[in-house]
Amino acid sequence: MSFGNEGDGFPEKFQTAMKRKICVITGTRAEYGLLYWLMKEIQEDDALELRVIVTGMHLSPEFGLTWKKIEEDGFPIHKKVEMLLSSDTPVGITKSMGLGMNCCQFCKNDILQLSLSDSSFLAF
Repeated sequence: MSFGNEGDGFPEKFQTAMKRKICVITGTRAEYGLLYWLMKEIQEDDALELRVIVTGMHLSPEFGLTWKKIEEDGFPIHKKVEMLLSSDTPVGITKSMGLGMNCCQFCKNDILQLSLSDSSFLAF
């Protein structure tokens, strides 16, 4: 699989220099398992730059601090966004979404990949 710049209308000398930035956001072990192979493909493609943002259950001691497993798998984490609140009320969900809204400002991504298994990801 290649998402390179070939044929994109750019002069040939610029085609290899430009990398597309793909940001993958993961908040649970379950969806990380689904995203793992996609992340591997992105990481192995010279035309792409993988950026990983972890949030939610990955950062919770209650759920085993699973962000460590992501790093053990060879994926550097670019940002950790603490937005897990122990409330499923509309107010709690809204607060959680607000905490996530600042997450993507720091990196100008070309593509954002997230799984919408949780309403808090609507913040992104």
